[in-house]
Parts: sequence; C-alpha cells; structure tokens
Amino acid sequence: MRSSRSMPARALILITAVVAATAAVPVGALAQTVPGYELTLLPAGGLRETGTELELIARVDGMTAGVNAEIDVEWRASSPNDPDASTSYDSPDESCTASDGNADGTGTCKISYVGTTKGNDKIIAWVDDDNDNSTPDLDVAEPQRTPKGTVGEPDDTDRIGNWWFEGVEEGAKLECDPETHTGFTSEARTYTCSVTGPSGPIAGARVDLENLGGANDSDDSDGLEEGTTNTTPDFDDACSSPGNPDGTDDSGRCTITIAASEREAGTAELCFWVDEDYNWANDFEPLGVEERDGGRCDEEPQDESLGGDQLLTDVVVKTWDIPDIKTGACAGMNYTNRRSSGNGGQIISGSPSAEVLVGTSGPDVFCAFGGDDRIKGL
Repeated sequence: MRSSRSMPARALILITAVVAATAAVPVGALAQTVPGYELTLLPAGGLRETGTELELIARVDGMTAGVNAEIDVEWRASSPNDPDASTSYDSPDESCTASDGNADGTGTCKISYVGTTKGNDKIIAWVDDDNDNSTPDLDVAEPQRTPKGTVGEPDDTDRIGNWWFEGVEEGAKLECDPETHTGFTSEARTYTCSVTGPSGPIAGARVDLENLGGANDSDDSDGLEEGTTNTTPDFDDACSSPGNPDGTDDSGRCTITIAASEREAGTAELCFWVDEDYNWANDFEPLGVEERDGGRCDEEPQDESLGGDQLLTDVVVKTWDIPDIKTGACAGMNYTNRRSSGNGGQIISGSPSAEVLVGTSGPDVFCAFGGDDRIKGL
C-alpha cells in the first residue's frame, strides 16, 4: 500500500551538487563569460503528497566542454511553500553549483525540499551570470511551459510547477460492501464504502471506481492492455453521503449505485480506491506506482483472507443475471419468486410447472404461467 506520511516542518534543504568540480586547471570567472546557457528543470512539474520530499535537478547545457567551469544556479519557490514568503528575485531561496564533470558541455546540480501545505508551488531557477545574488539576472517572464520555437528560448531560466496534496491518515483502510452480489440486469445495486484510519472514521475522502473490463463496462477495458486509452475512472468521485455529495461524511462512509449500463448478463470485478489527489487529475493508472490513481487494482485480491490486501483499494465481484420473467406484473422476477407490491401485499410468481402459490393477508398479485397452479390465500 501507499498511504500518507507525517508532515515534517517546512524546510528547503540544499542537497550537494550532483557533479563535483574536478578541474585541474583554475578557470576563475570563465563561467560568467560563456554565453548561450540553456537551463532545464527536471522533473518538469509533477505531483507530491505533503510531508514528502521533492527532488529537483537543474541541467545546464552550453557549457565549455572539458573546462569544468562551475556555474551557480539560483532557485525560488512561490506560495504556498515559499520559505521566506517573498517573491523577490534578488533574494533566492537556495542555490546549487553545476560543473561539467563529464566533459560533455553539460552540468547538473540538485536541491530538495519538503512541502507542508497543499496547493501549487511555482518554482523558478536561473543561472546566476554575475555570481551576485542581489542581481535578478533572469528571464522573469519565463512561462511554466515554453512552446517549441518561442523567441528567446531556450535560455538560462526555467519555471515549473509542483502540486502538493494532502493524503489520508497513514494506515487508513477502504472497505466496500457487499464483497459479492448477484442480481438482475434490471436492478441497480448500491455499495457502501467506509474509510477508517487508526484515529477513527475519515471524512472528506473521495472514492473512485473502475469496472475492470467485465460485464457492463462502458469502456470495455481494465486499463492493462498495451496502448490503452482508458486513463480515467468509470466513476470519478461518485461515492456520496448525506453530509458530502463528493465523498465520505463524518461517519467515514459514502455510497455509490451501480446499474447494468449495457444490460449484459455476466460478472465483473469492480475496483474501488481512495483518490487522494482528486484536485490534480481524474487519473486511472492500474499499472502506475501510486495507489491513489487505481495503481493497485491489478494487485488487490478479491479474497483478502489470502493476504496481499492493499489498504486504500478494494475489489468486489458483481454478477448480473437476466430474469426469467420479462413482461407483465412480475417483470424482472425469476419463477417462484416474490416481492413486495408496495401496498401491503406481494407480487408472487408461479412457473411453467404446477405448484401452490400462497398469498398473504394483503392485496396480492399472482402470475401463473400455465402450470396448473393452485392459489392459496390466508
């Protein structure tokens, strides 16, 4: 399972340069006189859970190959995780030093920091051309995504974004019931999901659902096939409660109703999971590394007693049958079944065989099918 972790104090931690300077010949200020630097931040934006560490690498191209000239790279992160609450470029949050240790004209260095507040950090880095932090020598208009061929690009500035989300409590578990159910294609079934952590029920949890390619799967895909285009859940944030239309209420519970959308008879595995990063994207990635995007649907056992339980994922089995009786007052019923009529009596079905149909004290409806039935009232 993958679940959230405790949140450490806000921090921006400088990590050592990836490539240490190994120049045998002193180069002095040569780095500041070499034009045409191209700076790229990696990864180019992404998603992290609050309380975890984000590592960013600055790659500088256009250095003088083999000279190993050190280049200073400055960094700044804007809200919500800006350590000094300032957006001034003349007081960078951190810096790292890149050098061409491989003699190929490219140097790298990295920083890491822990985000403690959810939201989108806008992170910008630039080559400090004059080695003076008080001089904002960067492209302040650098967009987060630079279209290929843009005038003035590439340059020695790069900007990315990272979205921080708050996960559910560590050790939380998702359970959806019933684990197995058989019903007619004409009948919808409501599932109740509960999200509970070590400290009790968890309110506000979002639950997604994917039919893993079984009967009545609208996209006929479990998302595991090569080249799949099935990248969104069949039911996104569809589990609702009286206290929350999009997720669990104070009891930690929500419900979701599933119908036979294709009117198909058959069986399907339904995978539920807690979607912790719902503000980021409506993703379904059963082969992904993150459980929050359905990444454990291919691993979660339907029978959890066998072990291997993925805590924030639950798989149930749903079977749809076609009823014996398709028209009339007993439509949607099998032979010899009965159901409430809604007015104090029952609707009672016979069969093609002879049998005794026993009524109730209320107003009953009997469906006989030419089987020489006998009706017995109370």
